Parts: sequence; C-alpha cells; structure tokens
Amino acid sequence: MVELSSNDARTSNKYNSFPANTIENKEEQDMIKAIEESLKENQNIPGFSPIAQCDPENPHERSRSGLTPVGLKNMGNSCWFNVISQTLFHIAQFRQLLMNVDTVNLPAR
Repeated sequence: MVELSSNDARTSNKYNSFPANTIENKEEQDMIKAIEESLKENQNIPGFSPIAQCDPENPHERSRSGLTPVGLKNMGNSCWFNVISQTLFHIAQFRQLLMNVDTVNLPAR
C-alpha cells in the first residue's frame, strides 16, 4: 500500500472523487481518472447512461436497435449469472440440452 502525504492526498483528490487513502497505486489513479473523463465526455450522447438503462418492464415492449447485440437484463446483482449463462449458451452441447428439455412433462409447482 502506498502511503500518501497530506500534500499528495490533496493532489490525488483533484483528479478523482475517491478519498486518497483508498487508492493504492498510480495505475488505479489513472484508471479512475480515465473513467471519470470518459463519463464527462459521453454524458451528452443520446441514449448513453453511466448509471442505468431504462427498459420497459414488459419484454414485448422492448425493441432492438438495428443489429445491435443484446444480453440478459440485470435483475439486481445477477450480472455474474448472466455472464455464465451467456457463456454456457455458446457451448453447442449445453445449448442443445436446453433446447431439448421436455417442458410438458415437468412437475407442476
């Protein structure tokens, strides 16, 4: 861990909104600065939202823009599961297993 003097801490906070004592190294400081600059530059782009995407609750009301790829909707902290699901779906045997599930004979809940 890098110890920052009070002078270094003031300089560090000039470039980012994180407290200086939470930033461990120059690479991390540079990354935070780059992200903040990118957010500033992109805030006026139509459709860009650094915080959240607003999708209609009804999936039939959602539209795809051209041929832009789409993924799974993040429902809370499920992004890790979305990544795993999409990765597994690219495996032909896994995809066939899912497509061949007999849903008619599944037990009722």
